[in-house]
Amino acid sequence: MAKLTLLLDQRKANTQGMFPVKFLISNGTSTTTISTGIFTMPRLFSGDPAQAIHRSVPNAKTVNQTIYSLYCKYCDAILDLDKQNKLRKMTAAEIREYAAGNYQKDEAQSTDFIAFFKEYGESRNTPKTRMSYAYAEGVLRDYCAEKKLRHIRFDDVNYPFLTKFARWLRDTRRGESTRHMIECYVRAAYKEAEKRHIIPRDKDPYFDYSIAPVPQKDIETLTADEMRALASARLYSLNNERARDIALMSFYLCGVNLLDLYEMDAPVNGEVVYVRHKTQRVNMREVHVRIEDELQALLNKYKGTETLLSFKDECASYETFQRRTTLHLRAISKTLGIDITMAKIRRTWATIAGELDVPELVINKSMGHVDKTINTRHYVEYKWIKTAEANRKVIDYVLNPPKSVG
Repeated sequence: MAKLTLLLDQRKANTQGMFPVKFLISNGTSTTTISTGIFTMPRLFSGDPAQAIHRSVPNAKTVNQTIYSLYCKYCDAILDLDKQNKLRKMTAAEIREYAAGNYQKDEAQSTDFIAFFKEYGESRNTPKTRMSYAYAEGVLRDYCAEKKLRHIRFDDVNYPFLTKFARWLRDTRRGESTRHMIECYVRAAYKEAEKRHIIPRDKDPYFDYSIAPVPQKDIETLTADEMRALASARLYSLNNERARDIALMSFYLCGVNLLDLYEMDAPVNGEVVYVRHKTQRVNMREVHVRIEDELQALLNKYKGTETLLSFKDECASYETFQRRTTLHLRAISKTLGIDITMAKIRRTWATIAGELDVPELVINKSMGHVDKTINTRHYVEYKWIKTAEANRKVIDYVLNPPKSVG
């Protein structure tokens, strides 16, 4: 059954330093928020719909009555839809519109695959994934425009369509990784519609259609010499210097992803401890990386208030932070004549660790990969000192290479 929650959205305060009171509707994998038009401070908010605002607030009685009336309105709508057995087929946004009296869903809407794909993509957990789904939605709409289709219905998503769509993705010169990602997103949305009983399983085209894997190719990384050049480069732009430092911090943290670096909490007992965003749906195990001196110097330089680094304080969104970092890494690449990306930084740590005979288990654990074997998942306790030793070995190899004899 759908869930209704009263919350205080503390992501951004108004000019008086107060935060908006909102309702959150969640149903299955979809969520939506509803503004109450009321703002308050955290210490005056209780979270109880019957007494949301402390009595000491002026007009508290009227404000609380307003919030409680809204709460009852949306609760009644949810109960009404549950009695009609409609909840499981509705998104949170549709429940909101139903309660407001604006919900009309005709047959075309209910069978529009792209509309469902958009809603499903917006419900994904991380900003990066939501952004990727938005890109894939745009590609689907481009396909419709080129093929002169008004829309794509669920019934249209069959074996011939999937085959033609994959061929079109290749013909329009999209890379194999992009083609594979979009096809996987289409499949994920289709499977979700099956779970919600929007479409029957007996028409599932994926019983016959298989998504072609990404062809294997040489792994692109930086060499130890190129990493050394990056670390020692004299950069005359503060923005470029910061982007370089971000890349180095990722490397000193065993190739941590940019999103994890952006969200990372303050250190614990000389370690950075985090759960990788990309694997949170299937793995909530923490990664522990000891803070080496090289990393500590950069942490001191970019120290945050509530997070490990100041970037979340400075950038309103991760997308903005990512765009700026990517832009300035491109500028550094032109200056140094080295193609530098955050993905390459991550792969470089793993590649150098492998060259130094660091065991595969240690590399996987240090990078936050999902455990693959029964032993590593359930029985063997990993010792994080192994990660600390491997990381120190990699950093020394890059920054303090052994001198050649002769």
